[in-house]
Amino acid sequence: MSLEKMNAAKPATPKTANRPSNTIEQIKLLVSRLEGRFTEIASIAGLISDISKHTKMLSFNATIESARAGEAGRGFAVVASEVRALAERTSEATSDINRMLQDVNREIVNAVQDVETAEVETLIQGGIRIATLEAAKLEILFARIAAVIHAFKQTLQGLSLSGEGLTRRTIDNIMAEYLQKNEDLLALSCCALPNVIDGADADFIGAPGHDATGRYIPYWNRGSGQIQVEPLSGYDTPGLNDWYELPRKAGHDVMIEPYDYPVAGRIVQITSLMSPFTVKGVFAGVIGTDYAWSASRRIWRGLSLYGRRTDAALQ
Repeated sequence: MSLEKMNAAKPATPKTANRPSNTIEQIKLLVSRLEGRFTEIASIAGLISDISKHTKMLSFNATIESARAGEAGRGFAVVASEVRALAERTSEATSDINRMLQDVNREIVNAVQDVETAEVETLIQGGIRIATLEAAKLEILFARIAAVIHAFKQTLQGLSLSGEGLTRRTIDNIMAEYLQKNEDLLALSCCALPNVIDGADADFIGAPGHDATGRYIPYWNRGSGQIQVEPLSGYDTPGLNDWYELPRKAGHDVMIEPYDYPVAGRIVQITSLMSPFTVKGVFAGVIGTDYAWSASRRIWRGLSLYGRRTDAALQ
């Protein structure tokens, strides 16, 4: 097949079809087209080589026939010799082309590898920029979460040292107000030790935010769409109470990995930042904030990017 026929058989590419969107894509397209041209040239070189072989064979046959013709075939023998010489030079040129094609092929392979390397490096650099931006956002988010917890903790400690002391009603009002002002929070909780607030658990048996013993364990949340309080669950069940046991044992803030928790009658996947609090210098319980999975997913994606431990202190 001639070069003209090959080009004619090749479908035309519309000028507006699949234009590359960036430099890397342009280079990849260029290299891809170069690979296609290399294949065409190699095919043509093979075609020329075949023609040269047949021409050389025909020249030998012509030389034999001219010898048989005697004196009358001498002129034809000269032409046959010239054709044979031309066929040999064509064969040598074809061999040179094939050697050059091998060099070109190596260059194409190297170019493809260089482009792929450049593309990976570009993606890595883009990923680093995105990760850096996410890190900045995460720092702001962590600071906000920690600010809510520590402001709440300081308020409790301040009330415990005041003349009035801690009251359940005051703590409830503070938690409800904090939740009202921080719309991205799912819940605020306080899991106090028995009788640590006012020594009057027996007076609050069955009250909202208390268990059957009257222990003060309010869980203020907006799981139903409205802010409401219900008692915490699972705080004394091994395997379900990491949100309580981990900060209690660690003595500092702990970010809890995403887990399932009942909120307003349904199971919600949440992430919690929990912190121990003290009353007059003695451990009194754990307070915390909860984020729904829609918010916590970004937190944990950011944590995984930077290899942070899930129990790292946020102080």
